[in-house]
Amino acid sequence: MKKVFIACLFSILSLCANFLCLAQNSTFMQMNKGTFSQDTVAVKDVDWKTEYQNNYLGVGIMGLLKHPGVELNYSIADKYFIKTKSKKGKVKMLQKVRRWEAFARYYYHKNFHHNVILSAGRTWQRSLKKNRFFISQADVGVSRTFFTNPTFVVENGIVQRKYLQGDFYASISYRFGFGKHIQFTSETYRFYSYFGLMNFAPFNNLYYSRMVVGLNVNKFLRKQ
Repeated sequence: MKKVFIACLFSILSLCANFLCLAQNSTFMQMNKGTFSQDTVAVKDVDWKTEYQNNYLGVGIMGLLKHPGVELNYSIADKYFIKTKSKKGKVKMLQKVRRWEAFARYYYHKNFHHNVILSAGRTWQRSLKKNRFFISQADVGVSRTFFTNPTFVVENGIVQRKYLQGDFYASISYRFGFGKHIQFTSETYRFYSYFGLMNFAPFNNLYYSRMVVGLNVNKFLRKQ
């Protein structure tokens, strides 16, 4: 059942990303009919070289099996380059970026704990057709859990309740997914859905992993 739930959730998130793409196309059609002005929505290809010189902020939702969560991220520009491939006499141009990322995540595991995760890592991204892209991310950090159920200890023969009890873990995460750039007025956003693993150690002298799926939206911060 858990595998079915994961597959269904990932499908829903992918459909959300596709819906956003269709919404943009629909808006463009309405614009051509005179419903919107030309500066409401831009459908030209995103200028990666210009946009990815900027930092961006992001917010997202994520799910770890049945455990809901949220995510914030801040990205710092690093590298942009173009790679060309020749196949059957045709030259294909791939745009790629490498960025540094900082993440703040939280999820809730009922009857177990709240988990707050701070981490930093790396993003690898390459262009696809029609403003779409493939993305992969890896990050390492620290996790702090807080037990949801009351914790009691015996001190000097007296039972006392302890608050904010939990554990610290090292956190290592990896994920990959697909997304699309969308431009509204003069602003550029990017949406992407992903699938990956979050790992925590030490846990019972070993480690444990959780599958995670999510949907993120990022806004580029233009330099003044």
